Amino acid sequence: ALLVPSSSFIEDNSEITDNSAYFEGLQTEYETYELTLGTGDKRTVTVPISYNPKTGLYYLVDPERKIAAGSYPDMAFHYTINLTSASSKDGFSENNLFTYDSVIKVWDFYASHGLKSVDGFGTPVFVALGYCDSSGNDIDNACYFGINRGWACVAFSEANRWGNCLDMVGHEFTHGVTRESMRGMIYSN
Repeated sequence: ALLVPSSSFIEDNSEITDNSAYFEGLQTEYETYELTLGTGDKRTVTVPISYNPKTGLYYLVDPERKIAAGSYPDMAFHYTINLTSASSKDGFSENNLFTYDSVIKVWDFYASHGLKSVDGFGTPVFVALGYCDSSGNDIDNACYFGINRGWACVAFSEANRWGNCLDMVGHEFTHGVTRESMRGMIYSN
């Protein structure tokens, strides 16, 4: 008999913390943007944009899916959650909008197969923008960097436009799915 290693998701996730405050009190609408790819071609994306009446700012936050975009350096080096915001719906960079849209599409793909977030528990997803080293130098890469402070975290740099590439975003998100389904196994190479 051929024995093949297999794995399954854990029955509960002790790394989940209550991040509901980041999604409460927001007024969310879907906004459509025409964005320019690195090739010069145009792409239209429609994403949820959330307005917080308390701050008067708009955020790349999707309360339904529990996805929020924010600062990688603040989370990784200052241990704070600083969500990407703008004073108007048109104040977001194209790179950030592409990345946010791509993560939502990958999340929806997995949800269509019964898996919400990377672990099936609906752990909120943090789209960490501005992936860099501790000196603030952009890292020309993207990564899944685990569950941190109750967020499943994927990071994307400003040094490239990996967020434009649905396959690249899917690749990083899938590292999260692989990690969460391999609890207790060594995940290397």
